[in-house]
Amino acid sequence: MVGGRLIPGNAARGPRSTSRRSARVVGWACVGVLAATPARGAEPPPLPSAADCISTFNTIQSWVRDWTVSHEAQPIDPPGTTGACVTLRLGGRVLGRGTSFADDRVAAWRAAREAFVQAVESLPVEEDALRARRIEEMTPRVTLDIQFSGRLTPLLIEDESAMAHLIAPGVEGLAARIGARIEGVFPGAMLSTGTTAVDGLRVAMSRLNLPPRPLPELKRSTDLVVYRFSVRHLAQPREQAAPEFLFRGGRVISSSEVTGSRLREAAAAISAHLVSHAWPGVEPCGMTGDYRPLIDRYEPMIAEPLEQAACAFALARYATTPGIAERDASRARRFAAEILDRLTAIAPDEKDPADDPIASGMWLAAHDALRESGVPDTAPSEFKERVLATLLRTVTMRDGSFEWTADAPIAGRGVLALALASVARHDDSKRALAVATVRSLYRDTEAARLVSEMPWLGWAELALTERNDELPSAVALIEMRRAATNFQLKEEDLDANEADLLGGTVFTRSRAPLPTWNSLRPAAFFATMLGDPRMTPAAEVLPELSRLRASLRFLLQLMIDDPVLHMYRDRERSIGGVRPAVWEQSAALEPAAMALLTLSEALRAMDARSPRGAPPAGSP
Repeated sequence: MVGGRLIPGNAARGPRSTSRRSARVVGWACVGVLAATPARGAEPPPLPSAADCISTFNTIQSWVRDWTVSHEAQPIDPPGTTGACVTLRLGGRVLGRGTSFADDRVAAWRAAREAFVQAVESLPVEEDALRARRIEEMTPRVTLDIQFSGRLTPLLIEDESAMAHLIAPGVEGLAARIGARIEGVFPGAMLSTGTTAVDGLRVAMSRLNLPPRPLPELKRSTDLVVYRFSVRHLAQPREQAAPEFLFRGGRVISSSEVTGSRLREAAAAISAHLVSHAWPGVEPCGMTGDYRPLIDRYEPMIAEPLEQAACAFALARYATTPGIAERDASRARRFAAEILDRLTAIAPDEKDPADDPIASGMWLAAHDALRESGVPDTAPSEFKERVLATLLRTVTMRDGSFEWTADAPIAGRGVLALALASVARHDDSKRALAVATVRSLYRDTEAARLVSEMPWLGWAELALTERNDELPSAVALIEMRRAATNFQLKEEDLDANEADLLGGTVFTRSRAPLPTWNSLRPAAFFATMLGDPRMTPAAEVLPELSRLRASLRFLLQLMIDDPVLHMYRDRERSIGGVRPAVWEQSAALEPAAMALLTLSEALRAMDARSPRGAPPAGSP
């Protein structure tokens, strides 16, 4: 359970892209640009104009309304277009998708005709006397999605593995050429099918009828050329809506949108989304797993105990956040209590939290947070004893010296520390052990890795320290925050095709890394630090608030909102979900829980540092 889990570990490693990122961000890796120089002569524009793309979109949309596409070629491509991908959807489900590359201005027509032929065959309409009428009634609900490719840039690559470092996922597409024939995969289609750059190249080559052989071998035996390209992407976010230009399948969140009201709305949306994961049956299963909106399915059906307990912890913390609606707080408390209660009754297909130290620790921390929110303790004593016993098996004190036992996992010890600190708040006999656990983590964790234990270790420190007392690790925490901000992406670090990554933080040593939801783990505690004068003196509030706003902008970028819903099947199940990365299309529980914690801490910090609750100057 390392990597993309809620527990600390290496940052999740997703697709990478080349960029102009500064050395302080990619100081651990150097990536060469492997794009070949285009042929001499007048270069085509990088992308067709927006106005021309809208005109072509409107033309094809009229064909969809009439439910007919001419058999005769229609030269409607915007100038500068090298190819087109047309997708027709009904309720988020793909009815048909056509792709064409051409230099005779008929690529959009060919792609539209291919999509239309597929759609006619896949429409959920019976073959009977009323078919024509039913189709006529259904066509207004069909949505249109078109991508127009611009200049094709050759790639000099020796093997397929280089693709992951060169293609901006969800922004750039891939094409392959043999002779005069070109086939390719568009970035929007790759997003909506979960296709990687390597798989996209294989798809393009298979469409050229090339055998499944290694790329170097194919290049030696054929005149194969591989390209990448950017697109203009237009899609209707919902039926009968005007088209919108999309970036990586959605839109780029502006920094100006990071306001107090927007953050409260986002927190309420995430809370409501988590509640929507309530197990639909009578079994005590708690929550369904991650939601896959592209296929309208929960995978796994039952969420892991650690995920459920983390969601309960986040909901309990959210319920005590200043400024949120009481109905939202009440709903969050009720569902958090339901989750923890159901985790105490193990269904036949469900894992027992007491079998896992980290899940046990998270349950205990969530249980304490729920009591702090005002919910009475009704958990069965036998279950509490079992999870506490599992937790205590991970630590020991011998002759006054603290040790981790063989039962203690390497990753996730910050969670164990928070759990022990939560227990010690109500059982003074455990306080010495909890303090020793926290101190050992600060002492034995190298400075560069301390951030990987956040936010849990930071919250454990605060749970063991009275509000007005000096924080033993304040200096280490301040230095950790200072060092971490060096890895937060700023405008000067990013290419045009990376605008939505602004504010994300990268801690991985991988080549050309991209930020994921793991950026939120330190951000959650940095928000806590902002609200605590012991770690953020008054003179430093505005600078730290500015950095936190950038993290919150990235958080909002990860959320599922209207534009990205054009490719999802169920709006209500999707809205308010949080994606693991901007190029991934799933509403995952762990990112959502961490996002809700980050928002709650940010709102709590703003309230704490504001006179009479008014936001400080320059605040979100």
